[in-house]
Amino acid sequence: MKKTLFTLCTLAMAGASASADITVTFDFTPEQKEVIVASLPIEKLLTARRESDLTMTFDTIAIVDRKASLALKEGAARQYVINIEGHEQALSDFFAAPGENITVSISGPQEQMTANVSGTPLLDGISTLKQQALPLRDTILAIRKGENTTDKFEDILTKYYGLFEQYVRQNPDTEAAAYAMLSVDSSVFMELYALLGQRAKDSLYYPFVESTKTRLEKQLADEKRQAEMQTGDVEAPNFTLVDLEGKNVSLTDFRGKWVVLDFWGSWCGWCIKGFPKMKEAYAKHQGKVEFIGIDCGDSVEDWKAAVSKYQIPWVNVYNDSSVKEGRPDQTYAVQGYPTKIIINPEGKIAKIVTGEDPQFYTDLDNLLQ
Repeated sequence: MKKTLFTLCTLAMAGASASADITVTFDFTPEQKEVIVASLPIEKLLTARRESDLTMTFDTIAIVDRKASLALKEGAARQYVINIEGHEQALSDFFAAPGENITVSISGPQEQMTANVSGTPLLDGISTLKQQALPLRDTILAIRKGENTTDKFEDILTKYYGLFEQYVRQNPDTEAAAYAMLSVDSSVFMELYALLGQRAKDSLYYPFVESTKTRLEKQLADEKRQAEMQTGDVEAPNFTLVDLEGKNVSLTDFRGKWVVLDFWGSWCGWCIKGFPKMKEAYAKHQGKVEFIGIDCGDSVEDWKAAVSKYQIPWVNVYNDSSVKEGRPDQTYAVQGYPTKIIINPEGKIAKIVTGEDPQFYTDLDNLLQ
């Protein structure tokens, strides 16, 4: 099963209280004179379709006697990010709703400032979780940077997920359980979801739990569909898309030939890295198999520019992401990019490979023999 590591950059969240302020306190006298507070309605995080939808509002508040205060914005619950000028990373990142009273306690020294967010049951629960997870998180980051070659990445990652799983099992009816749900292994997500109590469901973070559940259900359904497709008896769904000249290209145009469908996008690093090996296979099997590149997630301009830049020699068609239903990436249950699908001359699916996997080329050679 794939993992669900939604919170490695760990957001904190808020519950409910009588006042409506964010108070930032320092246990030392900072060099800076102001605190920068960025905020964004939580709803935007759930509905954003592009980066421009995530534009934040900024407020600057003065630090007086090691303290700065800001009234929470009225209206919808928001994500707040606290930082000060010259500090590379955000000092704290949390969700809050009108009517809450939150304290961000910043500890020194100046060069190594850390922040703790408190004031509600949700924030207090998250603070406890973050403190428990911090050693594991630091180890994970060190391994990724190559600074730790002793610990095994999968072992540490399993312990990290397990910490959040244990919290949900022991505290299923708490606000912070919803936060913890987004850092559990996907193999136990549905089981833990069924344990959640009303307080967890009232949490500001619960809509993200629901969103994750929806994605996981789709992932499981797609995995099942792809497994069924690869029995050797399933006819490849037909499609008609436009090529670089604007002409319609249908899969049925190639009946009687071996066909490789390559679902890719110019934004996909592994897709681009795989082109040299694909070109070798295309040249090796030319006349025996036709490749069809199906671009996903690009604008028409970016798609055409990428085909030209990388000199892709096979048939290229455009999969318009604005089409809501019936797209090839949907009918073929594509779960990741690149995805390569081998179709035999009878028009039936022979193999589906997700990711840039060398096994694809071995499978292709064996099938063509």
